Parts: sequence; structure tokens; C-alpha cells
Amino acid sequence: MTRYFFRIVLGLLLVIGWSGSAAADWKLDIGYPELQAELGSDLPTGAGVGVTQIEASSGMPDPSNAQFAGKTFTLNDPSLAIAGHATTVGTYFYGNSSSIAPGITDIDCFGGGIWAGWGFLTGDANSPLATTSRVANHSYVTYYTNTSMIQTLTRMDWVVARDEYIQVVAMNNGSTNYPIMGSSFNAIAVGLSSGNSAHGTYPITTTPITPYASSSRTRPDLVAPASATSYATPMVASAAALLVEAGHKGGNTLSTDPSVKSTTNRSGETIYNAERSEVVKAALMAGASRTSPNLKNSVTPGGYTVNTANGLNNIYGAGQLNIYDSYHVIAAGEQNSREDFASGGGEILAKGFDYDPQFGGLSGSNRTGSYVFKALTTGSLSASLVWNLAVTGETASGFDTSASLYHLGLYLYDMSSSSELAYAASMVDNTENIWWSSLIPNHSYMLAVKALQSDFLWDYGLAWNITATTTHAPVPATVYLLGTGLLAVILLRRKGRVHL
Repeated sequence: MTRYFFRIVLGLLLVIGWSGSAAADWKLDIGYPELQAELGSDLPTGAGVGVTQIEASSGMPDPSNAQFAGKTFTLNDPSLAIAGHATTVGTYFYGNSSSIAPGITDIDCFGGGIWAGWGFLTGDANSPLATTSRVANHSYVTYYTNTSMIQTLTRMDWVVARDEYIQVVAMNNGSTNYPIMGSSFNAIAVGLSSGNSAHGTYPITTTPITPYASSSRTRPDLVAPASATSYATPMVASAAALLVEAGHKGGNTLSTDPSVKSTTNRSGETIYNAERSEVVKAALMAGASRTSPNLKNSVTPGGYTVNTANGLNNIYGAGQLNIYDSYHVIAAGEQNSREDFASGGGEILAKGFDYDPQFGGLSGSNRTGSYVFKALTTGSLSASLVWNLAVTGETASGFDTSASLYHLGLYLYDMSSSSELAYAASMVDNTENIWWSSLIPNHSYMLAVKALQSDFLWDYGLAWNITATTTHAPVPATVYLLGTGLLAVILLRRKGRVHL
């Protein structure tokens, strides 16, 4: 058996002190008090969600800190010692009053080198260990040899897809980019609302060439209002834990796919569609604020601008964390495409998500997913399509790092005027996003997910957040057929560009 040992050589994220007033400010910025006031005692707290905190050096939070009263820390690294950076990260992640997931009580602690090596990623016959943890926080950046980086990133991306183990990772402070962990595909990459964090990906080249070789992938996925990415990242991890609890408690009420409502990870835990890695990531991105007080002085005068092939901003990603809107995306429940649930007609509410377990054309799966709604007032639409990089992973002879990046596109049509409004069809990313700020009253619209390559079989999560008042009254069949016909014509016209 071959094991890969990795050493974290850089921990470059700024350490700052925490204060109660600072925590209160960031919660206000992301819509948390509004959610508290609305839900009261029904507010999710991350209760029952196991988490992991990985630090660059062998640091661990101070268990005597009042923010951690009632918490249980499992130390998976014999060299761990109390460190200020780890303590501050922990306060934002699961602190009793300093986070938005105070119900988290069980925290696994690792140093980055041990976690990337035998402690987790290569800990079981050269494959990642099974864990009951659902959300991991990585507030560090680093690099090592290309071969070792591929071993690390493919294992992390595999465990996200296999076990729905959500990884939230920091981009570097400043402009210098580092490949670990921001160049992963399946993690949620976090930057700063100020814009003072690295963006893009670090090309990792090996033979054969892998999907990680691209330097033009969009990162971060979203931003948070902290002074350093070390602390923005646990803000997002805290939000992810809150959404995981909400999705799990919702069970089959929120997760309604006609064929697959849940999965089981390698630890035997049931994970519903509403708490899957793709759905949580999509909900955080679709719910993010494109126009925020924290962003107004950092973007062009017109506000948030889309300037990447996958429909994001290259510095701010989908925008600033907004737990109010992201929670309501999950709480609105799964709403299936017309192709998966014909009797539902693909009609969607103003907020919601869909998890499609079989997509791409193989095994009788659909190559298009259609979702329709009618706007009754002016407003905007934000939609995020997320799917995981497919890493081969566990085999009888060891861990196979080969990976396939499937190509999907996301389109928005005005069915009332038979026109395409927006599309995202990046060939190097695994998210596609649409932000449309001018919905017209009494117009019918269609979101469409489309396979942009030869037949494959994979899954995706789609989330949307519409600010207009909408109705899910059926769209006339003639209009729907016109919309899909238009979609086919436009895609054929782009055949050379999107590799149909």
C-alpha cells in the first residue's frame, strides 16, 4: 500500500483578534438578525451537524474560551497545541454567540499536514477515511509539488462527491494565488467583500493533463465581510452547517425528487437532497447579495458586474454571503424539472432548488432540465447550477486520481417574447450562474439546464432566488414548446463553441 504524506509549508492568512461588536456587524451584513426575527425558536443552529477544523500549523482552539462552552473537541493530531488563530476561526465557525451555528457541539481538529496525509485523506488503504463530519473549514493556503497537489485535491474533491462532506476553503489574502485548497473543484471557495483576496485558479500541470491545469477557472465562489479570509471562511462554513441542519430536518418534506430523495455516506448516515454538497453550495451562491453596502465602493458604478464565462464576477464570485436568502432557498423545498416530473410541468416558486440524480443522456437520463415561472412584478433572478468534478477514486488496486469534468450550461429565456436573455456555459468550471436584474411583469420565463457534450451520467444541484412576485400557474404548452425549440436552435448555432 502506498501512502502519500503532505506537509503544509505556508500558513499565510492574517491572524486578528475577535470582538463581540465585530461579530454583531458581520451578522447584520449577511441578514442573520432578519432570519432570527422571522424564525424565532425554529431558527436552525447547526445542531447535530458534525464539523472539522483544519489549521495550517498544528493549532487547535482554546477549549476554555467561553464561546466553546458545551463543545467537544476531538484531537486527531498528537502535535496539536492551543493557538490564537485556531481559536478565532472557531469563534466564527461555531462560537456560542459569535457564530450563526452555535448548535454545533462536536468538532474534529487537525493540523493541515496530518489531515492531508494519513490522518484523513490517505488514511484507509490510500483512500480518505469515512467520517460523520459534514462541514470542514480550511483557513490556510499552501502549495507543494504538482504530483502531491493532485493527490490532495482529487481526494478532497472525491470525498465531497462521495460522502457529501462539504469543504469550505480560503482564498489567499492579497493578490498572490496558491493552489491548496482554492484550486479544488467541489469545495466552496471564499474571498473577501473588500475584494482584497486572491482570485482565479493556480494551474497544476501533470501528465496526463487534468482538469486542474486551467488557470482561468472562477474563484472565489462568494465573499464574506471579514478583515481576512481566515475569518471570512468560517462565516461561510457556519452558514453551510445551518443549511445542512435545515435540509436534514426537512427530510422528505423538502427533498422530493421522484426517484432519489436521499443518499448514504460511508459512515451510514442518511443525507437528504436538501443538504447535499451541490445543493448547499448552489443555495449559498444563488442567495448571495449582488448589491451590498460592503461591495458598493469596490465594484463598477452600476453595481455588481458579470465578467466570467460561468456568470460570476471574477473578484466577488456570486456576491456576499446572505444567510437569509440562502436559508429560504432551502426552506422552499425541491422543485423538479419538467423532464423529471412531467405532471409538475417544471413550474417553480420564487425560491427553491432541484437535485437531479441522473442527467446527461446515458441510461435514459434527460439532457435538458426545464424550469418555468411567471413574473407578476418587476424584480431579479439569481440562479446557480452546481455539479461535482467526477474523480474515479476508490478501486480494488488503490485510489485512482483520474477525473472527468462534465460540461453543463445554464440558460434563461423570456418565453413571452421567445428570446434568450442570458446564459453561462464555461468549459472549465463546475458552476454556471445567471443574474438577471430586470424581470418584466406578466412575462413567462424558463430556466434551462443543458448538457453541452456527448452523453454522460451525472448529477447536479440547481438553486434560484427570484425577488419578483411570481406565480407557478402553468405556462401554455405552445409557449413552452416555442421556448424549447428556441433553445435547440440557439445551441445548434453555438455548436462549435460549446462542443455539442
